[in-house]
Amino acid sequence: HFRALIENSADALIIVMPDGQFRDVSPSAKRILGYSEEELHGIKKAELVHPEDLQVIRHAFFDVIRTPDAIQTIEVRIKVASGRLTWLHATLHNLLHEPSIGGVVINFNDITERKTIEKALQDSEEKYRFLFYVNPQPMWIYDTETYRFLEVNLSAVKHYGYSHEEFLSMTLMDIRPKEDIEKLRKKLSQINVNPGLSHSQEVWRHLKKNGELIYVEIKSHSIEYTGRS
Repeated sequence: HFRALIENSADALIIVMPDGQFRDVSPSAKRILGYSEEELHGIKKAELVHPEDLQVIRHAFFDVIRTPDAIQTIEVRIKVASGRLTWLHATLHNLLHEPSIGGVVINFNDITERKTIEKALQDSEEKYRFLFYVNPQPMWIYDTETYRFLEVNLSAVKHYGYSHEEFLSMTLMDIRPKEDIEKLRKKLSQINVNPGLSHSQEVWRHLKKNGELIYVEIKSHSIEYTGRS
């Protein structure tokens, strides 16, 4: 019954002996890797693993075999039979003490698509983060609940005179004349109820760190940033 479950599971399974040799390989493992069981027995493990991930696998394996029932989870790149590098999410479980198993059980699945999407999102985020920081216009992101600055760009730091760290300890109220704060609170409350109002363009008075009063044209947009509005 359990053999049938394993052989038909989408997750792959390999049982590895303490010397690193494969003992059992499930059909899913053969399908993901593209090798037959005989081929896997004849391949050097270092030839399968991306050079940068070799130490990850070695450390995880040797850490696991030290302690019965120990479990390690890793993500590594493996060269499959077609020559393509495939990302695997693998769990190593020490069952050397189990007479019916006598090895380290490795369950794994192909996460290449997920990794590709994560990389694309990371590249996109880095690109827009760079454009934000180097934009010649002062820009910032603030929390719509606390009105605290979450991020400011280099132009804002240069124009207002506050350091990046100082900005992140402040709120929108800290750069306004006292007599304008009530008007600002009212406007922010309206935006919280109707986010579409954040796209309106208005002129406000701001205070620099040196006390200089300046008139600024504000253009704002509502976004999600690190899980916050």
